[in-house]
Amino acid sequence: MCGLACALGPFGSRRIREVIGKMMRVQAHRGPDGSGEWYGRFQGVDIGLGHLRLKILDLSDASRQPMVSPDGRFGLIFNGEIYNYLELRDELAAAGVTFTTTGDTEVLLQALIVWGRRRLPG
Repeated sequence: MCGLACALGPFGSRRIREVIGKMMRVQAHRGPDGSGEWYGRFQGVDIGLGHLRLKILDLSDASRQPMVSPDGRFGLIFNGEIYNYLELRDELAAAGVTFTTTGDTEVLLQALIVWGRRRLPG
């Protein structure tokens, strides 16, 4: 199981990096296949995302997380498996989406961008 870390608030970039770093160290055993972090700011709120990866579907580094959209506007960390991601990928590709990975995380990211939350189950 992957390890996830997320923090947001008016902490400042230095503090948010410290918080994410601590979260990642505590659960380092959960992601033996790689790790990644992303930091940003939106409307005065500092955001930090961390991901410790256990490779399951796409074993390449192209599927490392946090995964950020090509334009840099959207990003996510994800742990789980989307069983019908190939069908969703085909539907998104038919709508003009170009993929750079073979994993389900990019399918989720693109589905959220194209369809929004209302189309997704749960």
